[in-house]
Amino acid sequence: MVQLLQSSTPADSITVTFPTGFTVGAAGTIVASVGAGSGWFTSSATPPVITNGPAVLTTAPTITTSGQTVTFTLAGTDAIGASAQVLINITAGVTNPGTAGSYTVTVATSQEKNAVTSTAFAIVNPTPTPLPGVASVYNTASTPILIAQYNSLNSALVAAEGISGGATIKLSAGTYGSVTGDTVTGAYPASTNITIQGTDPSAANVIIKATGAWNIVDTGGTLVIDSVTIDGNKGNAPLTVSSSKSVTVSNSNCQNGVLTIGATGTGTSNITKDTFTVKTGATGLAVTSATNVSGSTFNLTGQGGYGISAPYDVTVSGSTFTGATNTTDQYLGNGINATSADTTASPATPGSVISTSTFTGLSNALTVNNAAAIVSFNGNTVTNCGQAPASGNSTAAIIVTAASTNGVLIFGNTITNGAYYILQTGAANQQSISDNTFTGNAKSIKSTDTSNTLIAARNWWGGAANVPANVTLVSGTTAGLTFTPALGVAPGAGAFAVVGAGPTTNPIAASATVGVNVTTETGAGMIGATALSGNPVAVTIPSADTAVKYWDVYAVQADGKTAITSATVDFYGTTAAPVTTSNSAVLFYNAVNGTWVNTNASANAFANYMEITVASTGANITNAQFTGTPFVLVTFATTLSAITPAPTAFIGGKSEQSP
Repeated sequence: MVQLLQSSTPADSITVTFPTGFTVGAAGTIVASVGAGSGWFTSSATPPVITNGPAVLTTAPTITTSGQTVTFTLAGTDAIGASAQVLINITAGVTNPGTAGSYTVTVATSQEKNAVTSTAFAIVNPTPTPLPGVASVYNTASTPILIAQYNSLNSALVAAEGISGGATIKLSAGTYGSVTGDTVTGAYPASTNITIQGTDPSAANVIIKATGAWNIVDTGGTLVIDSVTIDGNKGNAPLTVSSSKSVTVSNSNCQNGVLTIGATGTGTSNITKDTFTVKTGATGLAVTSATNVSGSTFNLTGQGGYGISAPYDVTVSGSTFTGATNTTDQYLGNGINATSADTTASPATPGSVISTSTFTGLSNALTVNNAAAIVSFNGNTVTNCGQAPASGNSTAAIIVTAASTNGVLIFGNTITNGAYYILQTGAANQQSISDNTFTGNAKSIKSTDTSNTLIAARNWWGGAANVPANVTLVSGTTAGLTFTPALGVAPGAGAFAVVGAGPTTNPIAASATVGVNVTTETGAGMIGATALSGNPVAVTIPSADTAVKYWDVYAVQADGKTAITSATVDFYGTTAAPVTTSNSAVLFYNAVNGTWVNTNASANAFANYMEITVASTGANITNAQFTGTPFVLVTFATTLSAITPAPTAFIGGKSEQSP
């Protein structure tokens, strides 16, 4: 709609100039009409009455183009009166820009040559109408046979019910909707395995869109979903997938809702290389049975909610949990809520194990609440997690409730730049915190346990034997926290195991990564082995010795301090400094007298390791000394007196040394 400032006489023109980004075609491609409101007139004396919008000029104007401009020249029989409203409707010949944004056009007339800029208008990205895909149902023969094709995933699932041995449903690019509250539960025969497979190169193009709660249940066997996008349609509409044996979701996207998976039997379900986009206050993945999560990504840029809610045992590895930038004025997303309510698990066996994963910009990386089995958090990187009190939602990077009585093991992690406490716990006697790197955090540890000591020894605090000063204890806490001995150097590669009453064979087999194997162990507890970058204590090794490797190796019960019964440990040499039977030794640091002591380990030069035994009596070191002990593999020079001369041979009546 354009306001003309001057009257137009016959043969006058209107020029519209489009901004950069628009494409203006040749004059012959422009299809347009020009209309005017009250005030326009033709050659007749009486102007027409406008009752339903602008009237189109009696004669189509001549259209010409030049660069970004389109000019409409009026016919000699038409004129537009002063202050008339003009509508120019272009239906072809001008193409919108490919970039969404705010744009303006300018308009001038032959009577008013000063161009007038229009009100800004928006160009938005189009939302294409989802196209239905084709669901092709195949049997599971060695050469699969196409059984039927549908435009409905529900129909394909029902058809799969009658296929002996199971079926594979291949989904082409498209959108597969569901009815609100729909449940697809096939009466599948025993051992019927169902696979739903997206066939497009991009999982984003194969969309399962739930408009309401949608349940897919395989009552006969396993259920596999691969290379699709599961979309809750912006309403937290959940998709629940379950089977009698196990569920696997791989290479897929889950967005705008919660994905709930689980097996009704004893099988373990799997989440592999999936991406979850978690809405504010929602949960990305909820597990209803034991589940493995590996190589997956959880984007938690909204407020509140969890990437994973795990009331059952969950194993998480190699995954990424990312929230918003950690500031003091917002509530952030959370990583994992591990309740481990699997009461069938032995207390000495890990329930949930979270390892080798990355947590960034979250309120909590881990929350452990009322765990009925041990929760292990090891080998993870936690950065910029926790919220300061100024946010109104102060939280620690890791939270453990008082009801978590079977142990939370925090081992070999790197936790840095947190805005609040590293750990807040109400069950200090059930924490084992060791071989971690803690640097740049606003506070250290907060304990609300009023009667038990929290042991946080053998950690690196960013400096040689640093002991944190910013420890918070609630009123009535007398037992306190123990941070010593602290590591004097940063820990390197580590390995960790939770073991039963034993004997246990090879609980730690880390000769290639850490340089340590624990070959046997007796006594329920935890075993840890960490390579160190140097001497972790201020006392130097004997001057005649040359250090090859340092380690921190220990075994304790779930309370983090009580000794186990026995163990056998192998320490491996390097290619540059292999183990020999004559000049290799393993020393341990005796904290009681502050010296390095030779363990008199036995050498296996062929396999390149030194071996020690651990027991209450009759071993290389006692089990009490093994509750947190630095070790070092050393070499030392062989003295001349220890060298056996080569045999002498008599040749021609003269003795000569054999070569």
